Amino acid sequence: MEIKAIIQMPPINRFYTWKKLIFLSNLAVLVLNGCGFSLKQESINLENFSTLMVSATADDTSAEVLIDNLQGLNVKVANFDIELDRTIPWLEIGNEVYQSFPITINSSARAAQYELQLSLDVKLSLNKNDLIPLERFTVSRDFLENVQNINGSQDEINLILQEMRNDLASAVIRRLEAVLRTASFK
Repeated sequence: MEIKAIIQMPPINRFYTWKKLIFLSNLAVLVLNGCGFSLKQESINLENFSTLMVSATADDTSAEVLIDNLQGLNVKVANFDIELDRTIPWLEIGNEVYQSFPITINSSARAAQYELQLSLDVKLSLNKNDLIPLERFTVSRDFLENVQNINGSQDEINLILQEMRNDLASAVIRRLEAVLRTASFK
């Protein structure tokens, strides 16, 4: 013969337990938001850069993505003009450099995993003073190749490259914003 003991909480105690649980979860959300958990939502402030002169090589996809992102932040982008060199910051964008390095090898002696690396050289100057000396920005990703689906793998690499270009543009824009905090152009 088994004896089962059933412990029941009085209904009033269950109400206070749920009330405490809801209060603690709301408190946790407020604390996490307050301590920087939502940093990705912070807006970038480029109001001092109302206009930038930009020089970049033609048909460079990373430069195009960077320029599009700057224009999305309401920065007017102008072509380089020697007469404006003394009054408007000049952003020089180098060529993107894409490299792929094998990391692991599969059983058929082919590379199975790669490290994809995308780099971009950037320089920002004003009146022949370097605000950002020539600096290389680099992002990298690991890619696992599916040997049964080579076409799908190439499409995936193209998607990863587009994401990497967006990340590269974001890194450059964050660097531009850091320069803004230390210098005033108005």
